[in-house]
Amino acid sequence: MAERPKSSRSRTRFHSSMPIEKPTRLSDLRIQHASLVLTALRLNGPLSRAQLARQIGLSQPTVSAIVEELLHLDLVVEKGEGPSTGGRRPTLLGLGGERLYVLAMDLGGTRMKMGLVNLQGRLLASQAVPTPGSGRNGTTRLDPQQILEGVVAHLKRFMDEVAVPKDRILALGLGLPGVTDPERGIVTLAPALGWVDMPVVKVMEDLLGMPVFVENDVNAAALAEQRYGQGRRMRNFVFVALGTGVGAGLILEGRLYRGHANAAGEVGYLAIDRDWIRAHTSTRTSPGDAFGCWESLSAAPAIERMARELLSQHERADASILQSTELTAEAVMDAAAQGDPVGRAVLDQLAENLALGLTNIVVLLDPEAIILGGGVSLAGDLLRDAVQDRLVQTSPFVPELLISELGEQAGLLGAAAVAVEGIVPLTIARGGHKGMSREVMDDS
Repeated sequence: MAERPKSSRSRTRFHSSMPIEKPTRLSDLRIQHASLVLTALRLNGPLSRAQLARQIGLSQPTVSAIVEELLHLDLVVEKGEGPSTGGRRPTLLGLGGERLYVLAMDLGGTRMKMGLVNLQGRLLASQAVPTPGSGRNGTTRLDPQQILEGVVAHLKRFMDEVAVPKDRILALGLGLPGVTDPERGIVTLAPALGWVDMPVVKVMEDLLGMPVFVENDVNAAALAEQRYGQGRRMRNFVFVALGTGVGAGLILEGRLYRGHANAAGEVGYLAIDRDWIRAHTSTRTSPGDAFGCWESLSAAPAIERMARELLSQHERADASILQSTELTAEAVMDAAAQGDPVGRAVLDQLAENLALGLTNIVVLLDPEAIILGGGVSLAGDLLRDAVQDRLVQTSPFVPELLISELGEQAGLLGAAAVAVEGIVPLTIARGGHKGMSREVMDDS
């Protein structure tokens, strides 16, 4: 097995690792410089102005001008004085935004979660309710406009309940299961919601009266890992969500990679089993009309199916605690943790299936780490260690394999990250957050 170079986890030097694209307008340059300052403070703060200048490779006068603007916008705050190196004690700076907020929504086919998150990533309030128009089996549907009207009604009630001035809530971030086009604000395809080419951003902005930013829910979770979670100091990692399906969010060279048609990360369709492909694709009219190979063999329904099959044929099935338990993926993983023979057999097969798909991702992208999230990942070290043992057998090199630390907050923090990624540049470009629209006016 080839030995993989170990990555450095020292303080990030932004002038070498975060190249600035050539700006097209003065405001673009200002936003990019401000973004470097905010990222340095998020990762390494508190820092003095001189320390910031050294880390991001800009002159001290430029950094001082950026800092003054960010202080005015409450995006940066002074955090006291640092130690003297012979002259005046420097003023230390840290991330602001403690009293600036975004709304976050994790919208699913049957349930939706709403949250209020400040710009530092602290979830202050949350609420979960049924998605408007969803019946008990998730099949009863309103039309898309009616669904969004119901969603906004819930959001407005939620805002009334939280003790925050509405002019301090800057935007809404929306994460949902489907292919999204964030640039145009359109959900191209979301089968769980019955949406095709839905202009969700325009509709919700008209109803809600604030900027709205939309993203695929797994991409949003990857952004949450980059901003708040295990990926904070990484420029290349893959977030893999393991739930009712399997999907991935790709952070490459510090940026979310969406692909040509905004469909990058649909890794549930990785072909890891020739027999499965032959058995399940011969009569299909389109690969998009059903679950893909990898998720069919590795997601929560696959765990439950494997357990049912083994309970009917395993030589020690009678001794399994799963005989008297409702068969859920969580129950199967709990049984495996207790040494149950059927639970362990399922875990072994799951680890092999996951390792096969992860190997394809690793050899193609060479990420620094793979972060496992979603409901199945709550099995924690039990799952990670089993997958790691298989991955060293199938991949010529093995990145760090991590379990997400965001847990049940991942969806809301992901939606919040989408809102923050969108609204902070607008705030800087406009020189303030009150009365903001999505149209950026270049006042420089």
